[in-house]
Amino acid sequence: MREFMGSRRGIAVLGLAIGTISGWVAHANWPVTPDDAKSDQSATAQIEQFQCPRGLTKIVVMHGQEDNFAAGAAEPAAIRPALLRFEQFLQFSEDRHGMFSFRDYDEPGTDKFLIDHFELPRGVVSGQILTRLREFPGSKTDSVSVGNLDPTAAPAAFRGEIMYGIPALRQFPADGTGLIKADFKDLPPKPSKMKGAPTFIEYLNTRSRPDAVDLKIQDDTAVDFFAFLLCQEPSEPKGTSLSEVDGNISEIGMSYLSCIEDLTQPSCNPYSGDRLCSLQTPIACYRDGERDIPKELMNENKYFAPDDAFVGGEVRMSRPVRADGLPTLDSANGFCAAEFGKGWRVLSYHEAGGSGVLSYSKIQPRNFGLVHTGGHPYANCWDRPASVIRP
Repeated sequence: MREFMGSRRGIAVLGLAIGTISGWVAHANWPVTPDDAKSDQSATAQIEQFQCPRGLTKIVVMHGQEDNFAAGAAEPAAIRPALLRFEQFLQFSEDRHGMFSFRDYDEPGTDKFLIDHFELPRGVVSGQILTRLREFPGSKTDSVSVGNLDPTAAPAAFRGEIMYGIPALRQFPADGTGLIKADFKDLPPKPSKMKGAPTFIEYLNTRSRPDAVDLKIQDDTAVDFFAFLLCQEPSEPKGTSLSEVDGNISEIGMSYLSCIEDLTQPSCNPYSGDRLCSLQTPIACYRDGERDIPKELMNENKYFAPDDAFVGGEVRMSRPVRADGLPTLDSANGFCAAEFGKGWRVLSYHEAGGSGVLSYSKIQPRNFGLVHTGGHPYANCWDRPASVIRP
C-alpha cells in the first residue's frame, strides 16, 4: 500500500484522488502503526512517512505543488468567498489597496499576502502541517497562521478571528530547503488575549466552524505548497465479524469461522470494523472447553481447515441485536450469558491466535457474528473512544 506524487498531479492513494479547490484530497485506511522512518527533505517522503494509528483514516489535503518554486503553470491560492464581504479582503482581491496584494503559490515578491482556504473534515484525532517557504527581505517578521479569518468569528478584545500560529517560520533549515513541519498540538491560539480558546484540533472538530479552514502567510514569504496531514476517526461505528466458511467440515461436527477464507463473503476488518453497530447483527458467543482436535485434521486433512485455529470450546451465534446498545465488553459478555447461560461470553478475534476459529460447533455456512478485537478499540461496537467532534 503506497502513496505517490507526480510533479503536477498531487497524490493518489489506492488509486483514489478527490479534487478540491486548487488542490486535492487523498483518503486511505492504513493498517500500519507510526514508525521512526528517517526524515527526508522532500514533501513526498514526509507524506509517505506520516502514518496513522490502526483504525484511523489518513487524509492528505495539499494546495500548490511541490516543485521548488518552479515557474510555469499557475498554482492559485483562493480566499474563502465568505471573507470578501469585508472591505480589506475585497481591496486585496481586486488589487486596489495600493500597497498590499494577494500572492499565489510559487509567486515571489514582497508585500503580498497568501490567503487560501482548505476544506478539512471533522473527527480529526491528530495531524501535522507541512509546507515549504522561501525567504525574501522582511520574511523574518512574517507570520504563518491557520484558522478562521472572519473578524466577527468570536467575541475577543483584540479581533474576532480565531487563528493559530505556526511557530516554525523563523526556523528555516540551514541548507535552505525551507521545508517546515508542525504538529497540530503545537499550534498556539493567537492572539494570546483569546483566553479559553480551543486547541487547533478542538477547533477543527467543532461542528459550528466553517467547513473550510483559512491560511494566511504575510507578507514577504514565498510558498511552494501547503499541506494538512490528518488522522481521522471512523465516521460510523463498526464492529468486527467472523464468518462461517462454506465447506464440508460440518460432516465431522465442526465449524470454521474466518476473516477472509470464504471469497464469496465480505472480509472482516479488525482495525476499524466491518459491520455497522447500528444494524441488527448476531454476536458470536463462546464457552471455553477442553475438547481435543479431531484426528481427521491431525492426519490427512481433506477439509482445508487450519489445525492451529482449533479451540476446545464451542461457538454459537446469538439472535441479531443492535450492538451499539451494548456500550461495554462486560455488557456484551452479559448478553451472551443471557442468551446461552453461565460461562458464555463474546468470542475473541484472537481466540486461536487471530483471524480464524475452528471448533466443535453447529453453525450454518455463511452465517457471521461480531467478535471482540482486543487492542483496536475502533474495531469494536463496545468500549469505543468518545468521538472528538464537539458542538
